[in-house]
Amino acid sequence: MIRGSKWSTAIREDVGQLYEYRYFRVVAPETGLLFLASSEIPRKWLDYLEHDREIGAVWRAAGGFEMTPRANAALGIAL
Repeated sequence: MIRGSKWSTAIREDVGQLYEYRYFRVVAPETGLLFLASSEIPRKWLDYLEHDREIGAVWRAAGGFEMTPRANAALGIAL
């Protein structure tokens, strides 16, 4: 849950947690990583996650969820 404008803190903590899961074999090394947010993710953070960190992103939107192309691929969802 991201409250207010604390995107940098939340993303830093969550990305670190995802890499820990991979390192300690909580998930397989080839597993696609996903960042799940409670609200729309600002564009600069979507670009960082999707392109720089290669982490898909999913967030709550009106009537359901939105997701990046990498998240679609990791979940095996065809659009």
